[in-house]
Amino acid sequence: MTEILENAKMLLNIPDESADDKLSFYIDDITEAIKSYCRLDFLPVQLYGLAAQMAARLYENGVSNVKALAQGERRVEFDTDARSVIEGYADRLKPFVSRSGRVPSEVVRAE
Repeated sequence: MTEILENAKMLLNIPDESADDKLSFYIDDITEAIKSYCRLDFLPVQLYGLAAQMAARLYENGVSNVKALAQGERRVEFDTDARSVIEGYADRLKPFVSRSGRVPSEVVRAE
């Protein structure tokens, strides 16, 4: 994923590592959103450039709003608006959408 990070930094004219943590968060978020949208287990190399563009767009727009708040155990969830970014690139993602769906029991949860 370092290639995606380097391309996103190039698009944003960021010459140093000052924004790497924030950009990495957006890259992870957009990568998972692409994989979910396309029903893929991994991100194809052909989508690295598009993922960098989408992550740069999220970085420029920032976190749009607070999605959920909770007081017990203090939880704040931000909506990074990855879905709206995905929708903006739907035509470019269309060739990568897997027609074979997965049932919930086939989805591996990260632990």
